[in-house]
Amino acid sequence: MFSTLLSTYADLSAAAYLPFAGSAFGYAVRGIEEGKFRVSTQWEFADGVEAFSAVSADKSGDSFCVAIRGTEINKRDDRVRDVIGTRIRIGNGSAHRGFVDGADELCGNIVHHATELGRNRIVLTGHSAGGGIAACCVNSLVAMGLKVRLVTFGCPMVGNGRYSESVSEKVTEAARVVNCADYITRMWSQKVHGWLCGDPWHHHPGRQYYFDVDGELHLDPSRSFVASQVVWGWLTDWRGSFRHHSIREYREVSKGHSVFLKQGS
Repeated sequence: MFSTLLSTYADLSAAAYLPFAGSAFGYAVRGIEEGKFRVSTQWEFADGVEAFSAVSADKSGDSFCVAIRGTEINKRDDRVRDVIGTRIRIGNGSAHRGFVDGADELCGNIVHHATELGRNRIVLTGHSAGGGIAACCVNSLVAMGLKVRLVTFGCPMVGNGRYSESVSEKVTEAARVVNCADYITRMWSQKVHGWLCGDPWHHHPGRQYYFDVDGELHLDPSRSFVASQVVWGWLTDWRGSFRHHSIREYREVSKGHSVFLKQGS
């Protein structure tokens, strides 16, 4: 196992936002779990997709982690990818075209790097659109021979029910972390689009790690509970839905919690 600390994946997802050529990026990765990891490679594509791979500093284990950068509003390519919310047919299902395009660029490079490392287990992580791209990488990476775990933070809905089921059949374990009133995880534009076309959007599969308005963790809470917390979050802080989406908030609430918990644990 690469790591069982939820905060580790939040920290890696946060590091993906830093300029890879800068000293702050290397310092951020080296500071995770007291220097337990190192960067093994980085990818930067012309359309704005950016990601990096991290491995254990002592080169032990058979797994590695790829962290994918989320949306940066000041980058045009990011805005275009997010706006392309139409769905593209994937097998028997359909998924967010912008996320699928980003995943297509990454997957071949990830598999090539896995071969270089001699490792066949991977954890994909990312915040916001980075999580969406990560979820859309799963099917291709599994088809190419990798065993995949998935941890996302503030991830929007990625496709229809059939696509979500196809990912569920392939991913080893998955965790979808949601911070209280985070609006990106329940975008009304996606809900309306799904209603109009008669084919609702779905989140990627996996356990939901939901943090309430007080920062308490709930595993797979009911919809009614989440709805009550969202309303309470809005009432106590009207900016909460935006603030709760920030990677800084996700890093804070994730501290001290474990990930990849089995049902009933």
